Amino acid sequence: MKTRCFYKAQEHPGTVESVTLYFTEPIPDISHGDSHVNTLPAYMALYQTEAKELAEVLIKVLPGGTFDQLLVEMFQKKASHFKVRFEI
Repeated sequence: MKTRCFYKAQEHPGTVESVTLYFTEPIPDISHGDSHVNTLPAYMALYQTEAKELAEVLIKVLPGGTFDQLLVEMFQKKASHFKVRFEI
């Protein structure tokens, strides 16, 4: 397992706790009947819940500049999804 260490936000106006995130298991396969997550709406809800929880943790614990640059990096990685075709 890889371990990375990052700086956390300064401890004002309150205490910023250190956080450990674990990414250990893939999301269950939707095609398996024994999966407890077996519908597209359920997947969408799972993705939304995990994304919100991850965002809440990161925005609380990361320094503002690191969080801002993380957003930049994430949008750059997905920039091709935002391109609009223009044809004459």
